Amino acid sequence: MKGTSKVHVHNGSLVFGKYGLAGLGILLFLSILLAWTELIWVLMSCFIILIISRFWTRWSLEKFTLSEFIPVREVFPEEEVAIEFHLQNRKRLPIPWVHLKTEGIQRNIVQKEAELSCSEVDLSQPPEDQIYKVGWISGREKVSYKQQTKLFKRGVYKVSASKIVSGDPFSLFRSERDLSGFTEVIVYPRLLAFNWPEFGIKSPNGDLADNNFIFTDPAYKAGLRDYLPSDSLKNINWAASARFQVLKSNLLEGKAVSRTFIYLNEKSLKQSKWEREKRDFAWELLISGVASLAMYLSSSGKEWDFITDAGAENQKTPAWSTGPYSTSPSQKTRQLLINLARKDIHLPVTDPMDLFKHIGVRSGTLVVFSARYNTNLAGKIQATGKFRQIKWLVLEDSACYGDEIISLKPGWNEDLKLKQLLCS
Repeated sequence: MKGTSKVHVHNGSLVFGKYGLAGLGILLFLSILLAWTELIWVLMSCFIILIISRFWTRWSLEKFTLSEFIPVREVFPEEEVAIEFHLQNRKRLPIPWVHLKTEGIQRNIVQKEAELSCSEVDLSQPPEDQIYKVGWISGREKVSYKQQTKLFKRGVYKVSASKIVSGDPFSLFRSERDLSGFTEVIVYPRLLAFNWPEFGIKSPNGDLADNNFIFTDPAYKAGLRDYLPSDSLKNINWAASARFQVLKSNLLEGKAVSRTFIYLNEKSLKQSKWEREKRDFAWELLISGVASLAMYLSSSGKEWDFITDAGAENQKTPAWSTGPYSTSPSQKTRQLLINLARKDIHLPVTDPMDLFKHIGVRSGTLVVFSARYNTNLAGKIQATGKFRQIKWLVLEDSACYGDEIISLKPGWNEDLKLKQLLCS
């Protein structure tokens, strides 16, 4: 039978198993030999039930389809995820019962080291199968089942049904079909409350021109160019158009607000001497800090970009999460949250100075999220001359900090509630 396994004995294992059928055959032979009419009828009824049950079971999963649908596949921690299973019987033969087995919701894990941490699940104990029991499905009928669940930790989760089981009306036999494929659910990093210092400015101040401009300033005309159909009528220079006998548009000077660059420094964690549990807790806290700062800047109408030395699962993918020329704040924020949800501490790191070579803007503030302050790295970044100021948000509490070096979350390592929220 295409797409399904062979018919297996289910609840009829005692009567219609290998030894049970042999016993029924011997008993039928003796009944005929001794002319036990009533017993002959009983045994013949058993064989009729056997034939009907086996053929019904054999065809129960033919022309039967199962589809999964998740309306929202990107959520924040503790938001409800709705999983809908649509079962359709496309044949006239009804299906008496269906068991839908799922492997639970399993987090995708990238393991580069032979160890477990708060950023991983214990793979020695796989998630228990969940069985959803569906009753009678008539011919040409479609039924739906909806499951609500919550996910508490950032990451990419696999949602899949592994097997469907059905059988005959007497539940004597069963047939199974293994399913392949899965649907991904992305859980964003958890947003936390931090006391942020002032980053950048909300609007341009003075004559600040930049090739990577955010908007044009109508008060500063840099020149003329030919009119384009997409140009506004207000932008047409009518005097120049009359002089050149062709429509001319004003070429306005580009203006840039002070941009904030967020840099997630994973290398500092790998160089730390912290034990594994503390290091992974710190990793989750830094990721939540980056996500929270990006949301804060977006809600304040400020420009920001994100870079990190944390490698990608696919090494062909650049380390940039958002490009410097992205103009959609909502899309940029979504890209960052998805990128952070996929970040794993065991992925390889990139040389930080290779990242800063791609930054061509010589304005704005660099905010470094790091385990500790790195004097050598700070000097190299400062020597590039690309940033007006550099602020370090660090986790190590023992150093004496100034205005440019700020403790991200004082006392974070003793905060058990925070650890439970981030590591679940």
